Amino acid sequence: MRDINDTNYPWQDEYEDFKKRPRWEEVVAYGYHPQGLLVHSRKYYAYFDKETNKFDFTKDVDLLNRLPKYEEQPDRDSFERQNRVEDYWKHLPRKHQAFCEVNGIVAWEDMLLIDDKGDAAYECPHIYVDWQNGSTLVPWCWFSIQLGQQRFRVEDQFKRKAIFPRKFPRVKRLKLYQAKEIKLDADTQRLFTERYASDGTLFDIDKKYESVKARDVIPVSDATVDGKQLYIEITHKYTTTVKEYLGDDPNPQSRMYVEKQVGRAVRDDEAIHVLECQRIYEWQIKS
Repeated sequence: MRDINDTNYPWQDEYEDFKKRPRWEEVVAYGYHPQGLLVHSRKYYAYFDKETNKFDFTKDVDLLNRLPKYEEQPDRDSFERQNRVEDYWKHLPRKHQAFCEVNGIVAWEDMLLIDDKGDAAYECPHIYVDWQNGSTLVPWCWFSIQLGQQRFRVEDQFKRKAIFPRKFPRVKRLKLYQAKEIKLDADTQRLFTERYASDGTLFDIDKKYESVKARDVIPVSDATVDGKQLYIEITHKYTTTVKEYLGDDPNPQSRMYVEKQVGRAVRDDEAIHVLECQRIYEWQIKS
């Protein structure tokens, strides 16, 4: 998106207020609307509780899949900032891990000129509009929350609740919880060892993992990834009942999956420890 009145592209330094009022901005088109082109302009890490409609997001990192910038140099500060935000988000309860998208419509009648080739700075189509002293090149915008495969448009009944800190803590080097390895059944182990798999859940009713807590790292016996020892980190742990946990997932195989891990039949009223985990590589662990 570009302001047709701008003469300084692509030099942002020519404008002191460019961050607040950009004269050009990369957006991602994702569909058509009778009134214009549908676009994503921002994507942030978010928190969402769909039972209470409470949400939060952080603008520290924009996750929109953008093109590599012309003569862009690696930014260590940006890399460090993204690691901090992602680490904080990954340790939220998995059912609340969401993304916040800023979406908009570029009206057909506002498109004054279209360059379908682009240039070296942005090798994609350029759409020119009249900026008219506004704060955005996409005036019709709204927020939506992506939670798993579901999307929710942020409406008046949604309330923002502070979840993310103003300053994110540094990512701590991980340490092994104990030298003792844990043994997983084949189906659970596969959650962490397949090429594109990295997350899984452990269940405990008989206090096998009672002393394990969030951010503990545990080696898995007889399990490797690319020939190296498999480790898992506990990202979140909570206690509920079997009935309450299975109520979140209507899949009838979920009970069988829990019972296979636990090693016996379970009752609805039994307390269950739920340990959300992610795969960890050896280089991430402090020796």
